[in-house]
Amino acid sequence: MHLNQCLLLAAGLYLTFAFDNLSYNKLATQSLTYTAPSSGASNAVDENTATCTKQFDIGLIAPYKTVWWKVDLGDVYPIYSISILFKTYDGYEDRQRGRFAGFSLYVSTTGDITGSTLCYKDGPQLPPLNFTTTCIQHGRYVIFYNERKIEITYPMDYQLISVFNELCEVVVLGMCIAFFLSSFCPFNIFFRRGPVTPSIGLLSAVVSNQKARVEPMN
Repeated sequence: MHLNQCLLLAAGLYLTFAFDNLSYNKLATQSLTYTAPSSGASNAVDENTATCTKQFDIGLIAPYKTVWWKVDLGDVYPIYSISILFKTYDGYEDRQRGRFAGFSLYVSTTGDITGSTLCYKDGPQLPPLNFTTTCIQHGRYVIFYNERKIEITYPMDYQLISVFNELCEVVVLGMCIAFFLSSFCPFNIFFRRGPVTPSIGLLSAVVSNQKARVEPMN
């Protein structure tokens, strides 16, 4: 990377990497898939906010106490942020926020929560239904996890029964360059005239879906 930077500086250019949606159409799985049609885990990675996942409810009187959803990015990638659009119902926003409250996000290279990196832990305030967090990690799997356990005392606004977790979209933004070069996906590199400007450990980054291009010097 340092050699590339030197060559670019000599040419009077700098790199701007564009983030890609690493989770789009990738393999997604979940626990406790609801029996209703169109409730599958893949609904959260199809870039269609009208389709949502649904799992059996967890809660203090429910038979299930924990729930998870996971996406396999296909390889180990540098991740920048994770966004989640939770299911909402007109007039029930606070209830929905109380259902999702307390969730955790993990980044893993193995697919297991054990040994993974906790990227975000929600609480005690209720989360927004359109949520984004910065998560600068390297990993192959992003895991959503929530629980309602009898032995834990939860904040007053948390929903404790009939806690359905419905994810309408999960977007994992990062650099589409596999660490072990065992896979490839289109990524964006912009060459522009000017100095190299590092940002968050990468080079200057912008969110874009354009293909790589070179801007010639004037």
